[in-house]
Amino acid sequence: RYRDVTGVQTCALPILNLMHGSFVMLGAYGTYFFIAALSRGDSMGPGSGVATGGLVLAALATSVIGWTFFKALQVTRRTDPRMVLGIAVAGNLLTSQILQYVYGTEGLNVSPILRGSTVVAGVPVSANDLLIPPIALAAVVGLWAWLEFTRSGRALRAVADDAQAAKLVGISADRALASAVGIAALLAGLAGGLTAPAQTLSPGMWVHPLLVSFAVVVFGGQIGRAHV
Repeated sequence: RYRDVTGVQTCALPILNLMHGSFVMLGAYGTYFFIAALSRGDSMGPGSGVATGGLVLAALATSVIGWTFFKALQVTRRTDPRMVLGIAVAGNLLTSQILQYVYGTEGLNVSPILRGSTVVAGVPVSANDLLIPPIALAAVVGLWAWLEFTRSGRALRAVADDAQAAKLVGISADRALASAVGIAALLAGLAGGLTAPAQTLSPGMWVHPLLVSFAVVVFGGQIGRAHV
């Protein structure tokens, strides 16, 4: 147990998640897939409502995939960090190969929710990119509210704090940890869908978000431990 730079008590969960890059990639490709499915037969092309629906469906689908992935590890008793590390690396490569087989290596473009651009402090910014900060803030507030005020959120915090004590009071650690991975996959899928219009989708795009998330976890953990 330690306190982070804000002084808020935090706890680490015993989950080694190296599938984060694939979850972001699945969110991006899922957004492309659902927008194409929802706008099929529409000669006007996807509008804002269709793009929003595609983003939401992609994030939910990514959450289900993440939850299923970790639940399968629990059922087969392969949750040891070293085993999860190898399986996650293989999962990233498998996901990349499947997407390459389905969509090929040619880059894909995703329709934005908002079209056009504006100028912020003299710099042209895509209107769609302006959606990212408020949505990210809403996601953080929603996550905090879930952890703070819901039964499942408090159960997850209890498992993170002391898994054995949580088990003694009837909390299922497996269920709590699987829900944590599901929520993480949901947020990763949302991030992938939101940023998809600003980039070209490719089967190798999982590498960059994985490196960034890994760096955040490593340096964030070191900073947190420095404020014990």
